[in-house]
Amino acid sequence: MHKKINSMTLAAIFAAIYLVISALSLAFPFLDGIILVIMPIFATYYAAIYKTKEILLFNLATLLLCFLVTISDPFFSILYIFPTLVVGDLFGLLIKKRVPYYTSFFILSIIYLLTNLFSFYLTKVFYDIDLLQELFQNEGFIQNFSFTFLLVFSMLEAFCCQKIICNELKKFHLSTFYETSLPIYYFIIVIVFSLLTILFLFLWTNLYLLCFFFVLSLSIFSIKEALCMIKHKSIIILIGLVALFLAAIPLLAFQKYLYLPLLILIPNLVFQIVYFCQILYNKKRKNLK
Repeated sequence: MHKKINSMTLAAIFAAIYLVISALSLAFPFLDGIILVIMPIFATYYAAIYKTKEILLFNLATLLLCFLVTISDPFFSILYIFPTLVVGDLFGLLIKKRVPYYTSFFILSIIYLLTNLFSFYLTKVFYDIDLLQELFQNEGFIQNFSFTFLLVFSMLEAFCCQKIICNELKKFHLSTFYETSLPIYYFIIVIVFSLLTILFLFLWTNLYLLCFFFVLSLSIFSIKEALCMIKHKSIIILIGLVALFLAAIPLLAFQKYLYLPLLILIPNLVFQIVYFCQILYNKKRKNLK
């Protein structure tokens, strides 16, 4: 009974904070950005310590109250409050399930990407405003890079949100932990998305560039880990950059710019497969001893 009262009290406090920020954001539109980055803190903390039923009740009550407060702009709660609750709930679930820090970051980035696509779509439907068209006047640029732009923006949101939330949650004795080694599913994801990137080159340029950037972001961790285990890092990096430059000359000369990412993608795919096989071999050998 005492725990139930605590959950209801905390839900009321957090809902009140959402109400105040929502009311202020109508008067001061620049607070919209604060809502997207700061407000998930409260939903994250609530989701990390309470059960699904209590989380759903908190979300429904908060959405309803914010809708009543912002009735002059009925779509405000859907565009701003709903995404922050989704991000907070899922991040809280990741913390509750003890998902490692970097894995949480990429999951959080994908969540932000999906919520941003949702918000952009609703903005187009409700207000007849194409935000990407407003940001970039070149239609060709939008068609080829809009998803990549959203992914980069979503990663920045995830980075800021995760940093702030993790620092604040330490005050409530909630913390995340870091990966001690790269998990098996990491390599599977990188290899699968690398193959999808090559496939999308011939189907949809937008998804091709999006998948390439996603693979590149993921690959940083394995490349960094591999470089830490070898000598003469500077020489290897220099040779790689020179080889990349020489291979890019023909593509630049014939203006085959879309094929430039393959100069990084294909060698990286080979590296990931070899590194993955090496890790599996080491584990099997260790188990036999």
